[in-house]
Amino acid sequence: MKKEKLWTLEFIVMSCSNFFQYISQYIMVAALPIYIMNNLGGRRGGNRLGNDFFSDWNSLLPTFGWTLD
Repeated sequence: MKKEKLWTLEFIVMSCSNFFQYISQYIMVAALPIYIMNNLGGRRGGNRLGNDFFSDWNSLLPTFGWTLD
């Protein structure tokens, strides 16, 4: 029986893609409150609200993709 390789090009590309997607999410969660306070004149409550909308929207995106398919 021939062994299949785990570290194929497709596996490496998919792993890198997922890694960079999660890193960008973490950066956005950290940078969004700073952006709201500095550029939009927001207060602490606005920062929390902005982060809440961002995280809620990201949790709903897979559902929208599934329903559109």
